[in-house]
Amino acid sequence: MEAHDGSGRITFKATQDRVTELAFSLDGNIIVSGHGFTDSTIRIWDAHTGAALGSLEGHGAWLSDLVFTPDRSRLVSASADQTIRLWKWPEREPDGILRGHIGKVATPRRTSECA
Repeated sequence: MEAHDGSGRITFKATQDRVTELAFSLDGNIIVSGHGFTDSTIRIWDAHTGAALGSLEGHGAWLSDLVFTPDRSRLVSASADQTIRLWKWPEREPDGILRGHIGKVATPRRTSECA
């Protein structure tokens, strides 16, 4: 969506299920997304055209969070498979797995309220 007028820029559909997570790269050129409760794939999109640019696989359950590190060197993904995975970015290669959670890894949702 365009910030100045709310008009749509791109539309893309990855699966028939809902998007569970979405993150923009810090330069605004890439979108990464997780889809549905039956898909553990991280999909990579061109933020300007909506073109599919590939995917990252490794989680065993749906994605609960995606975030790029401030130094732009990593993508961090969390999942209901009880892991957090680190991905080298922009190489798009695995860089580590954090294990030890006894339940799904999820971050609390932030909401803003208008007074």
